[in-house]
Amino acid sequence: MSKKLFFLSILGFSLSVNAQTWVQDSAVMSPNYRNDVFYSMKNGFVKASGNLSWNLAFSVLHAAPPTDVLKSTTIRMNGGRGTEVYKVTNGAAADFLTFDTTNWKQFAKVYDSDKVWKEGGLNSTRGMSPFDFGWGDYKVATYNVLGDSCYIIKLGNGQVKKLIIDTLVYDSMFVFRYADLDNQNLKTVQLMKNNYNGKGFVYYSLGNDSIQDREPARTSWDILFTRYQTHIVAPGLDTFYSVMGVLANGGIECAKAKGVNTDTSWHWNSTFNKDINVIGWDWKNAPQGPPPATWTLVDSLAYFVKDASGDIYKLVFTKFGGALNGVSEFKKVKYTTNGIGFSQAEAPFSFGLFPNPANDFVNLVYSPNTKPAATTIRICDMNGKVLATTNFMPSTGLRQELITTSNFANGMYVISIESNGFNTQGRFIVAR
Repeated sequence: MSKKLFFLSILGFSLSVNAQTWVQDSAVMSPNYRNDVFYSMKNGFVKASGNLSWNLAFSVLHAAPPTDVLKSTTIRMNGGRGTEVYKVTNGAAADFLTFDTTNWKQFAKVYDSDKVWKEGGLNSTRGMSPFDFGWGDYKVATYNVLGDSCYIIKLGNGQVKKLIIDTLVYDSMFVFRYADLDNQNLKTVQLMKNNYNGKGFVYYSLGNDSIQDREPARTSWDILFTRYQTHIVAPGLDTFYSVMGVLANGGIECAKAKGVNTDTSWHWNSTFNKDINVIGWDWKNAPQGPPPATWTLVDSLAYFVKDASGDIYKLVFTKFGGALNGVSEFKKVKYTTNGIGFSQAEAPFSFGLFPNPANDFVNLVYSPNTKPAATTIRICDMNGKVLATTNFMPSTGLRQELITTSNFANGMYVISIESNGFNTQGRFIVAR
């Protein structure tokens, strides 16, 4: 068999993979999308949390200086449920009780990022200084972030309040105040990060004056079905719009494949991306015409989710019920398992073989976990006879290669991979 059949532009592999089976599942947000649904690609449904009453979300993550400090100061808003935040022009902290609220709608409106969790609306106005976090500045002498901005916050129920984030004390406690525009009903709130260890955010309702602990453990979920705001730019349109979509957990990588056969094809130009909105909202089309017109799905579209362990799942939406029932139906299939005997940090790459058993071909799908290094691939029969060998310097990204097996007799075969000092094996079956 010609060696050229096995030329693979890859970075590395890690382990054999079992035969794949599609799993049908759904995320039920309930009518009018009133619940957020946390979902694990491996374990399925994790938790549903009501999303109607909270207004602000405060990060409970801790700083990782010098490269990742912003995540410890993040304050997001419930924009998908109508919460609006306006930064007061020239509104210093000392002016909180005295600034003019007459024309508050003229103040600059702020928005959360839908690409990264750590860029909240109240962080979005930060400047070039590494000590500026938007709502406040870091003070080296005290290790505190001190608030320097006043805000107007309009709740989803129409109430309007004034708001100031007073301080983040030693990366351990947020202190903030809010009141009616006439300074009535003034509240001071303290949020202790350590009370919510293992979570990403703690939430607060200004309408109910209550703290809300609504997330599952941060390591338990991969994607979130939710309402959020996104920036839409189109001919004659440049605005932020509330959408229902899917956001990935921090650190989870996703890829998007357009114009493909979602059941069999792995040909696409996209690579994995850590932006949280890779899946996003635009996998569906709004109803055209009066009822009973229904939502339709974008044709020939698949997504790939790489979880924290390195396993890769294909995700294909099959039905969307819209606000009527809040149900997103989909199917998923697991294509890779990370390496036997390797930790995620050690495994050269994740890979999958499908279909397995194979007939005339088997697809090899792979994604790098480590820095590129010279790689050797050998395909052997069960007697150890080498049928083909390929040496190459791999490239990066999520890739797919077709291996022709039409000249192989029925039976089991072994792929042996050497890369970065590791030698591991995967098996596939040819059965006709």
